[in-house]
Amino acid sequence: MSDYLDFLQEVNYFLSEGNKYYNFKNFTNNNNGKLFIVGLSGSGKTTLGKELAIKFKAEYIQLDDIDRSFRNEISKRLEKPKWDKRVNTLVLDKMKTFIQDRMKEKGRQILEGIHITFQDNKFFKDKAVIIIETSLLISTIRAYNRDIEKYYKKRGVATRTVLLKTLLINQKEIIKKLKEFEKVMEGK
Repeated sequence: MSDYLDFLQEVNYFLSEGNKYYNFKNFTNNNNGKLFIVGLSGSGKTTLGKELAIKFKAEYIQLDDIDRSFRNEISKRLEKPKWDKRVNTLVLDKMKTFIQDRMKEKGRQILEGIHITFQDNKFFKDKAVIIIETSLLISTIRAYNRDIEKYYKKRGVATRTVLLKTLLINQKEIIKKLKEFEKVMEGK
């Protein structure tokens, strides 16, 4: 099985169109540059973000962690489930403020996460952005392998099939958001 997964990783380059870079020099030529990285779950955002943070001596921020923190705080305060519609709205508002505050800070920063595409896409039009183009198949396998133990242990009732189905549904929603985001970045 692992040989097969390694093979799929290699094939990824043939299945994907390649990463898209927008305004990258805004990040590399500016000591206070900000870089946003988006892509599917399991696309390699974290790996790329950490490598670029080392190369450019930038602070690395994983927006998944920020989202989790906001979600926990707001759901407790409102006494609502973490995925409640009102909680989602407040988390998105708080994330928008967080990102705008980061833009004002000194020093290079790399912010990575799908949460970017749930913001006002026009805000990012002139920002340094990398959209990681990994195939649905490859990214889903990576995300599934990364998350299966974590979720399977927490939710012993969830079967691997249910987990994979949920992941695929989420990935397809993310693809739609990424396509909308890409159109804005390309001025369409």
